[in-house]
Parts: sequence; structure tokens; C-alpha cells
Amino acid sequence: MTIQYNVPIIQECTEMIGACEVLTAEVHSDAMSMKVRTETHFRGGGGEGFQEDYTRVLTYVEGLREKLNSAKAALGMGLDGVVQKDAAIKAQYGA
Repeated sequence: MTIQYNVPIIQECTEMIGACEVLTAEVHSDAMSMKVRTETHFRGGGGEGFQEDYTRVLTYVEGLREKLNSAKAALGMGLDGVVQKDAAIKAQYGA
């Protein structure tokens, strides 16, 4: 039996990141739809405000994706570290 008291917390964080990824994908999809509608609607000109809006949203969403990927990587390393530390403790104390 391993100690791994932090594993449930890490797993919960992983689930939360997964939920954030779903929401981020939805926002990205909405921004892409807005981009397509704007480009179609304002073919003759205008629509600069909408273009600025969806460009800002897409840039923000890309930043969120990068942060979520970094958080997932950090959690993975944290989980590996917890498991390794537990193994070291068990080996040290013969558990």
C-alpha cells in the first residue's frame, strides 16, 4: 500500500483542467464562428470592431491553452514525484 496522500488532490486538479479545456474549446469555437460570420457579413468593408473582438478572444484562448498545457505537465510531474517519494519512503522504512 502506498502513501500517496496527494494523489487524489492531483487527480481532482487534472479533472478541473479537463473541464477548463472543454470550456476553452467552446470559447474558441464561438470565436471562430464569430470570425467566419464577420468575414462573410462585412466582405465590402467595415466590421473592424468585430475583427478586433474575435482576434482578441482567439489570442486570449491560445494563451489559456498554453497555460492549461503547462498546468497539465506540472501536475504530471507532481504525480510522478509523489509516487517516487512514496516508493522511497517505503524502501527506507521497509513498509
